[in-house]
Amino acid sequence: MSRVAEPYHVYKRTDNRYRVTLYPVSGLPASVCVAWMSKSFANLPPELAQYREPRAKAAAQTGATLLIEYLKHQLSPAPATATGIGIAPVNTGRLADMGFVKYLLDFWRDDSVYIRKKAKVDGEALSAAYVKANRHDIETHVKTYPGLRGLSIGELTAGMIEDWKLWAIETHGLSGRRVNAVISAMRVPVRYAVRRQELAADPFALVEKARERLRERGVLTKDEVEALTRVPMKSDRDRLAALLAALCGMRRGEARGLRWEDIVDGVIRIRHNWISHEGDKRPKRGSERTVPIPSAVVDALDKLGGGAGFVFSGVDGDMPVSASWFGDAFSRALAAIGIDGEQIKARHLTYHGLRHTYITLGRMAGINDPAIQALAGHKSGRMMEHYSHVPRVLDYNEAREKLERVLTPG
Repeated sequence: MSRVAEPYHVYKRTDNRYRVTLYPVSGLPASVCVAWMSKSFANLPPELAQYREPRAKAAAQTGATLLIEYLKHQLSPAPATATGIGIAPVNTGRLADMGFVKYLLDFWRDDSVYIRKKAKVDGEALSAAYVKANRHDIETHVKTYPGLRGLSIGELTAGMIEDWKLWAIETHGLSGRRVNAVISAMRVPVRYAVRRQELAADPFALVEKARERLRERGVLTKDEVEALTRVPMKSDRDRLAALLAALCGMRRGEARGLRWEDIVDGVIRIRHNWISHEGDKRPKRGSERTVPIPSAVVDALDKLGGGAGFVFSGVDGDMPVSASWFGDAFSRALAAIGIDGEQIKARHLTYHGLRHTYITLGRMAGINDPAIQALAGHKSGRMMEHYSHVPRVLDYNEAREKLERVLTPG
């Protein structure tokens, strides 16, 4: 049978992940089929999230079939009846008539229903900085676009969003990454309304991401990390700040929130994440964890003398140092081992990039990927699905010894 007589084609790539191509015989417009040509199942909408990583061809075929049904529903001008993927009759009344930009700005208020629901129902409070950034993006890059002025949510189409992308790049000079961030600030509110059955269709389902030219963060060599452990520095706190990221995989907020009582029996219990203007929060994406402390970090901690409260306490002792202090401390530590400002910029070295150094060192030391990802606090859905047992069976002493061996000169 000719492949074009089929509504879709699924196949597995060399990376063992399935992809899907849709054909017009499915009843979908040609433009939609072009958008779904050789696309990864990872691009499926949230309603079909369970099919984003099919492990067998039968599951991929089911996902493709449901995707066609979903897209037909999204393109339908009239409310659909309930289907096998859980799409129920929807209400397209008052909300569909609301101004699109007004809805977005109301959605990203810190007292909106969505923000309160995330905190009180889902137990996943959004950071004030994230909410503020999204509202700022709507004010700056969406409200100012002439093509959306006076538009209601119900009138929004995928084509209008595509036109906005071009305008944002040409007029506001946004990068592909920033365009995608603003699209997310628009897409989240719209999909929330669709899930609540207050809108019939999600135009963002047909919008592709802008191409991102990501610049990879630089990493330090093992010799440079070894130098951080021994080269004399003016400040013991500068050394400790760098080593907590490079040898313990801690994020900046986690280092800011670190308390002396979190350090026990040769390990650090990472339970805090200090965010400016918000204070103490949980680690990012719930990544509480325990990490072993290599001897170089123990030595750096001992030089600070211990005590109570924050390890990196501020002037008054009741608050930690500022977020910018860590960037400055990192630059001073690098200068001490001979890496100046021009080299930092050329190599794109950042404090957060020290976590990439930590993962690289862990792999060089022979720590398996599930273990090093768990120690770094990476909480992707796929990692958690396959390796949720890792923190329970991890040998911290072995991990510590392996990290120390890789830094041993010679």
